[in-house]
Amino acid sequence: MSVAMNVTKRRIKSIQSTAKITRAMGLVAVTRLKTWQRKFMVNRSFANQLSDIMFEAVRGVDRSKSSFLRLHTEASAVLHVVITSSLGLAGPYNNNILLSTMDKIGPSDEVVMIGKRGQRAFKKANIATYDEFLDLNISYDEIRKLGSYLFHQFESGKYERVVIHYTNYINSMTSEVKHVTLLPFGIEESYLSPIELDKRDQELLSNIDEDTDDSSSEFLESLSAEIETLIEPNKELFFEQFVPIYLNNMLYAYILAAQVAEQSARRMAMDLATDNANEMIDDLMIKYNAARQAAITQEITEIVSGAI
Repeated sequence: MSVAMNVTKRRIKSIQSTAKITRAMGLVAVTRLKTWQRKFMVNRSFANQLSDIMFEAVRGVDRSKSSFLRLHTEASAVLHVVITSSLGLAGPYNNNILLSTMDKIGPSDEVVMIGKRGQRAFKKANIATYDEFLDLNISYDEIRKLGSYLFHQFESGKYERVVIHYTNYINSMTSEVKHVTLLPFGIEESYLSPIELDKRDQELLSNIDEDTDDSSSEFLESLSAEIETLIEPNKELFFEQFVPIYLNNMLYAYILAAQVAEQSARRMAMDLATDNANEMIDDLMIKYNAARQAAITQEITEIVSGAI
């Protein structure tokens, strides 16, 4: 067997080993994606209902008297929350959000970093980050700590606004980088974008039961259009007490969306890597078989020539 054939054979074995790893990682990503999708779908409806409550509360509040409804124009800095992954092998997930976010950070701005991949990129760009929430555990208690920090930082008047940069999950093939103003409220649309479920998403979520009653929902919508919600003791006090709750839950919703987008990107990256590995193996097998056939033909020719 020639040296070239040995090299090709070793390369085929190496790529086969890599394909096994990427296939296994893809299966793990699918399992994690299914878990996070469930949490994401359940929380999405809750988050939008909270937005409806916030909208009702804001309607009767004087914007000039509440620091949570106006920009702190006396401050020049902006506080940014950037969500990336801590692990690699997620395709363009991290690059997309970093490229989209870097040019939005001014020289006097500060960054709260979530995810080690983003920290490395910001460090290379000489942008300092606040890393207390770098390894944020996605639980409501941890999110509440982050929300409390952002709440008090904005309330202090040090920052003009607080902005979150995250990757919003749309469907299994599409994600979109979003930049949303968390504080003050009402500067940008706070509703989460509607989900576009494709066939693969529906298969993953087939065991989630959603009980909906169209007739009752239409009735409630007609009532809400005619009747103004009564809030006791008054809208101003309710709004001030509701702000931290709303902020924490919207943070949780955005971080869940980013986690689903990350797992979806990782699954796609691993599937693509496995497909590429299989294509390389097929090409190398053709090359190997052709070389092997040529060697056999040459040996037969030499034997026949020697016999003659």
